[in-house]
Amino acid sequence: ATLLPSSASASSASSASSASSSMVGDDAWRADALRRLVVVLCERRRLDVLCALPLVGLADDVRRLLAHKARAAAPLTAPDYYAAHYAYCVYRGDYRRAASGQYELASRLVGDDVARRVDALDAALTALALVDAPYRWLPVDDALDSSSSSSSGHKRTLDADSSDGGEATTTAATTSVRAVPLAALERERALAAAQLTLSADDASLRTGASLAADDAVLLLARRGRYASALSLARVCGADASPVVDALVDAALGRHGDGRVDDELALGEDGDM
Repeated sequence: ATLLPSSASASSASSASSASSSMVGDDAWRADALRRLVVVLCERRRLDVLCALPLVGLADDVRRLLAHKARAAAPLTAPDYYAAHYAYCVYRGDYRRAASGQYELASRLVGDDVARRVDALDAALTALALVDAPYRWLPVDDALDSSSSSSSGHKRTLDADSSDGGEATTTAATTSVRAVPLAALERERALAAAQLTLSADDASLRTGASLAADDAVLLLARRGRYASALSLARVCGADASPVVDALVDAALGRHGDGRVDDELALGEDGDM
C-alpha cells in the first residue's frame, strides 16, 4: 500500500519551506542593507562611524565588502576603499589584513604613481610591524602576481577570509602561494622611495615602471646622492661599486690630485 502524507505532514512541510524562503529573503535584505550602509559611510568619509558601529557578527562581512569594493574600483579613485579597509582592520587589531590591503594597493600602483605607492608600502610596513614576529609575512598568490594580462593586472594578496588569522590556503585557482616577509616589503619600499627621489629630476620616473636595484643605485650615485645610493645598495643587496666609481670620477673631475672637497663628500643633497 502506498502511504500518502497526512494533511498535518503536508502542512508542516509547507511551513518549513515558507520559513526557509523567508530566511533567504532576510539574508539577502540584510546583505543589501549592509552594503548600502558601508557605501554611504565611505562616500561621506565617516570611517570613524563605520569602525565604531556595533555590528555584532557582521565585522567580517564588512571587511570582505571593503576588500571587494577596493579591488573592483580603480586605485586612487574616491571613495578610497583601500583606506577604509586599512582603517577598519587596524581599528580591530587585524594588522596583517590591514598590511595585505595596502600591499595589494602598492602592487596595483606600479607604473602609476610612485609617491602614492611609497605611502601604501609605508602603511603596509607599519601594520605588519605590529604583528607577532613569526607572522610578519604576507601570503601572495603568484598566479595572480605574475599575470599582468589578467583583468586587474596586479599581484593579489590573499585577504584570508577564513578564520585562521590569515594563513595561506590553496584552491583550484591558487596554484602557487608564496610568503612575502617584512624584509621584502622593506626592499620594495626602499626602491620605490629611491625612484620617487630620482623623479624630482626626471618626471618620467614618477609614473614609470619600477627600477631595478642596481639601476637605482647607479642613478643615485651619478646625481651625487651617495649616502642614499649606499643605503639602497645595503637594503637591497645591490652592487655598491657604482657609488665608489662616481665618487672617484667626480673627485678627479674637480681635483687633479684626486682630493675630494667637503661639498663633494656631502653630496649635492648633503646626505652624507
